Amino acid sequence: MRRAAVVLMLLTGCAMSRPEAEQKPPESSDTTIVQSLEQQQQEQEDELMHPHVAGQAPDCGKVCELASNICALSGRICAITAHHSGEDDMDRACSEAADRCARAKNTAASAPCSCGG
Repeated sequence: MRRAAVVLMLLTGCAMSRPEAEQKPPESSDTTIVQSLEQQQQEQEDELMHPHVAGQAPDCGKVCELASNICALSGRICAITAHHSGEDDMDRACSEAADRCARAKNTAASAPCSCGG
């Protein structure tokens, strides 16, 4: 009888637990990743838009690098958010990232720097 009770308890415990793959993470890791990428993108955009030395010719190498990085981050953000279609925060994140990329390209072109691509 005692064995049957132990077996029953074990089976009940197993039935109540879900495999790790099915458990929902406490916070969406995609949200955390997107927020980190947005922060990196914003920092690089700030650096691109506000050069340290006013009145001097732009460092085209740095301008092109920043513009390229901003657009690469935009691509990563939008690739992640594509898995969350219809979620307002994720849709907004992609849209804002794409806007930062467009601004970065315009800034590089008006520098004038020939960044290619």
